[in-house]
Amino acid sequence: MDSVEYKPNPNGMRSLLNSDDYCKLCTSEANVIAARANGMYGAGGYEVSPGRPGRNRAHAIVYTGDMHSVNSNRLHNTLQKAID
Repeated sequence: MDSVEYKPNPNGMRSLLNSDDYCKLCTSEANVIAARANGMYGAGGYEVSPGRPGRNRAHAIVYTGDMHSVNSNRLHNTLQKAID
């Protein structure tokens, strides 16, 4: 039996994880998390920064857009609960 050796190509994986489709996927997942967070504890100010390429992979950010959301997140860990 011949042995097979696998050598990953880090540049290929990096280009895949920084692709436009992956950025769109990150943005859609962030929108789901923001919608969940906006439905909790009467807060409505969670917003999404669209997905963009990074050094190793694309990322999107969900952030608090107003003081009510900041306080709600501080008191209830809303963003953490929206992820779980």
